[in-house]
Amino acid sequence: MRKGSVILILVALVLPMGTVAMPSLASSRIVITSFWIQRLPSIDGVFSLGEWSTPQIIMLGPSYPIDGFAYFANDASTLFVMVDATGDKTDDAGDLSLLVFDFGIQRTITAKGFSGTRIVGSYSAAIGFGSSPNSPTKHKIYEFSIPLTYINGKIGEAVDLSSPFGVKTPSIIYDSLTGRDNDWPPGVTLGDISGWGILQLSSGAVGGILLPTNIFATLMPYLVSVGLVGALLTRVYARKPEQ
Repeated sequence: MRKGSVILILVALVLPMGTVAMPSLASSRIVITSFWIQRLPSIDGVFSLGEWSTPQIIMLGPSYPIDGFAYFANDASTLFVMVDATGDKTDDAGDLSLLVFDFGIQRTITAKGFSGTRIVGSYSAAIGFGSSPNSPTKHKIYEFSIPLTYINGKIGEAVDLSSPFGVKTPSIIYDSLTGRDNDWPPGVTLGDISGWGILQLSSGAVGGILLPTNIFATLMPYLVSVGLVGALLTRVYARKPEQ
């Protein structure tokens, strides 16, 4: 086989890849991606240095009565959540943070109370009142540790996520002193899942990039093609030059 033929085969293998589309969601729903975590956070209601990096939900502006930030990270068995309620600057018994997950089953996760409150059961939570990288002024902080099995989640898969107002208790950030409440996504209702957000659970770092498990099905044609081209080139250059 001549080298020119190998080049033609290489082009033929590569060109179809341009038509391979990456998986996408055929909707306008908000998608956030949990970060893969190696150093587990302490669930103590304190925003400790190095525990949380980039917030996936930023609650600022007219859509949110209370300023705040939410962080999501997971390992192979647990989802960790930090809600940094920078706009709730009073420590009251009725303050709370609520999350609702749905992936075949629906689970409501809640932390309510004064700072120092800890919740231990099907999931763990801790409430704090202090400063954070987002605000030097003391404010309410909520941390959660949620087993993936409890929300029927698996690494590399997605779960529906919301925090709608009026579900048993108010939503992702609620300040009982003022009655201010942040629903997420803004305007969400419990019965209309088309308005919920989507949380993509990470399956770990591959070459420094966080990839969901099903990405390998998409990449497989590329990997197979690269292997075929490599084998062809090896055969061509292993043969003696034509006389």
